[in-house]
Amino acid sequence: MATQTYLGRFVIDADSKDLTVDDGVTGAIAVSLDIGKYFMAGATGETQLVEHMQAQIRLANAAFDPEVSVTFDYTTGKVSFTFSGAQALNFTVVFTDTNLRTLLGYTADFSSGGGATQTAGNEAKYVWRPNRSFSTHPVERGRLLESESTTTINVAKDGTTTSAVGSLLKRADPLSYMMLAEARIIVPSTGTVNRELETFFDDVVHKGEHVRIFPDDTATATANFTPVVIVDDSGEVGSFSDFSRRHIRNYNGLWDVDIPCRKVV
Repeated sequence: MATQTYLGRFVIDADSKDLTVDDGVTGAIAVSLDIGKYFMAGATGETQLVEHMQAQIRLANAAFDPEVSVTFDYTTGKVSFTFSGAQALNFTVVFTDTNLRTLLGYTADFSSGGGATQTAGNEAKYVWRPNRSFSTHPVERGRLLESESTTTINVAKDGTTTSAVGSLLKRADPLSYMMLAEARIIVPSTGTVNRELETFFDDVVHKGEHVRIFPDDTATATANFTPVVIVDDSGEVGSFSDFSRRHIRNYNGLWDVDIPCRKVV
């Protein structure tokens, strides 16, 4: 069964919007992103960060259109800049705002350096990708949510029944995973960053932001994601330990995860 991709909504602010692009001919051209809320990718007819960044770079200088492309790869969770055209070997990207560089998963500014594509070393922030598929899943694999009814029914002592029709809600109860790799769950003391659920919890779930979940990360069209908020029946997010726990109490290598979700309406 396919694995999933979770995309969290986030804010681009005054400290994470600026970069410069230089093709070695026209010089360094300043590029600014519009301040606002974005998903990294995931929908057509809506501004996504990688698409907006590509558009702003191409708008900054006609020579960059279509020589610079910015994309997000669902199978790796990484952002890439691709360069083409006569000046492709001379492109340099400098992140004026290092927060933007970190958000995208890059650890340093970069030059095309003879390579057409420069891919970030780390996975992008505000993305979580479990390394296994669901352990339990109540509905067909292309869907995530099951029906929940708030209808109440009263049965009197004489057997008379009355009902008050409520609302038909959509929820996940919950999305469960077993034996996920530790690197996908907790922040490591060293090594790869941005991969773990703990960071996603702090940056997205705690902020109460919307999340787009692709049940099959090989199917990434607009129609394939489910918009949810991650919260249980209490209406409070609660502790990170409510979401994850070690699979074996005294072994830190494998973890189990439960993700309670409700549909965004």
